Amino acid sequence: MITRRAFGWAMPLAAASARRLRAASVDGTWEAEIETPRGATVVRFVLRSDADKLTGTVGNETMGESEIQDGKVTGDQVSFVQVMTRGDFEMRIRYEGTVREDALELTRTMGRPPGARGGGPGPGGQGPGRRVGPGGPGGGRPGGGGGPGGPGGNRGGPGRAVTFTARRVP
Repeated sequence: MITRRAFGWAMPLAAASARRLRAASVDGTWEAEIETPRGATVVRFVLRSDADKLTGTVGNETMGESEIQDGKVTGDQVSFVQVMTRGDFEMRIRYEGTVREDALELTRTMGRPPGARGGGPGPGGQGPGRRVGPGGPGGGRPGGGGGPGGPGGNRGGPGRAVTFTARRVP
């Protein structure tokens, strides 16, 4: 016979185990409206899981579609990288989040390509000895974008994290 105390401990554990067993599938097509440096855009995610590996594509009308890389699924947690290449320019966008039955809650972080300047949190300028010109801190140029550690772009530019919710679509 089970005691009330044992029952009190067993039920939350059983409920947690049941939630893990019936975790929502990330497989399918998802859409989200995301704020970007150029305004809002609709992004489409087509995702497929195989055990702990996640594959698929990410795309929108402006930038086209690209295969995801380094995709992982652990329980209800997902992570993957989108690499966009245009000529010699490469942008890496990291996505991390949680899948629910009807929502995919993601945080998107845009990385700068190696050797890029500007963006990232922190005060403007280029560190010690920075110059202040007509555009304020930022290397002495009118409207200068700052050096490493300078202000990042608005609405999800390089170095900034943007959190959003994607919805499952048919």
